[in-house]
Amino acid sequence: MGTDTLLAMWLSAVLWSGLARAEPDVEVLRSHTVRLTNGPGLCAGVLVDDQGTIATAYHCVSTGRRTKVETYDGVEAVARLVSTDPRNDLALLHADELAGRAHAVVRRDSVAVGETVWAVGHPYGTSAMRGPYEGLLNWSVTRGIASASGPRLLQVDAALNPGNSGGPLFDDDGQVVGIASRKLRADNIAFAGTGELVGDLMDTPYRKLPGGSYGVGLAIHLPSNVASATSIGVTGHADLRDSLVLSVGGSIPVGQRWQAAAVGESRWVLADMTLSGRARFGRGAWSTAIDLGGGALVQGHLAASIEDTLRMTPGLPTLLPVVQARIELGGSALRWMVVPRPGAVAVGISVDIGFPGTLGAF
Repeated sequence: MGTDTLLAMWLSAVLWSGLARAEPDVEVLRSHTVRLTNGPGLCAGVLVDDQGTIATAYHCVSTGRRTKVETYDGVEAVARLVSTDPRNDLALLHADELAGRAHAVVRRDSVAVGETVWAVGHPYGTSAMRGPYEGLLNWSVTRGIASASGPRLLQVDAALNPGNSGGPLFDDDGQVVGIASRKLRADNIAFAGTGELVGDLMDTPYRKLPGGSYGVGLAIHLPSNVASATSIGVTGHADLRDSLVLSVGGSIPVGQRWQAAAVGESRWVLADMTLSGRARFGRGAWSTAIDLGGGALVQGHLAASIEDTLRMTPGLPTLLPVVQARIELGGSALRWMVVPRPGAVAVGISVDIGFPGTLGAF
């Protein structure tokens, strides 16, 4: 092997190593990424054309409400939902005010396993202006590799957390190869909708009216008088476009025997089901929802009497109509339940705590 051949091989190795270490301009990646606020939710998105089109995750905008958009350089706009693919958790928004801005290119081919990916988003971004987190979290960047590639999802080990949803995954050329969608409760296992599916949605818009979201929470029904007991239970809800809310809950009493022994009887909320209309005010962490509606509740009953000994007598559960008013802020809510009874009206107060909050979208 001659000297010229060795020199050529060495130069090729140097050039190849330089190309392998090529990295995108992070500031450019951040400038293509936007922050989305839809109701209380905070997500990310990415500009994908010069018409003001933004690609994001469907679950970030499933309420169908207009979404507040903020760019890296501080421009604000309001975007409308133009196309959705719920099955693959993808959606497109449009903001006229962002037309003409620089945008990212969507990569349509598959990503090789082991290829470097860059994620930009706002993990836990609602804390970004608080105390030591000021100036952090929003538009933060993580790097990883493509761990596996499937027909609908790209698996990556880049750190993705709440607030990254809907945000872009870039390759080393700065092209969008995925939209952050979900993660497992494990280390470094996250998933993104593929760039190919994003491209398909851009080429052939698929418009489906958004459904809504569903979730579960903890309900604490507080005593309303000396003859009622606290009950604690689980409540599930389905929100249709964040406008119509169906809630179903079941509870168990706490301290009802002591109360019955003290005052002669005890009553508590055993189960409830309500249908309410919702009005929402504001966006972000301080977004407030007010629900008004009605339904029915099942009330448990325990009576106590003293003869030779203290006797506890369970009563049959009673089905009662209920009118409900509920105010929700930051995932927790205060609920008033008005129960008309023969000759009287009872007012109960409940505390709802969302846990773990929204489970998914439909």
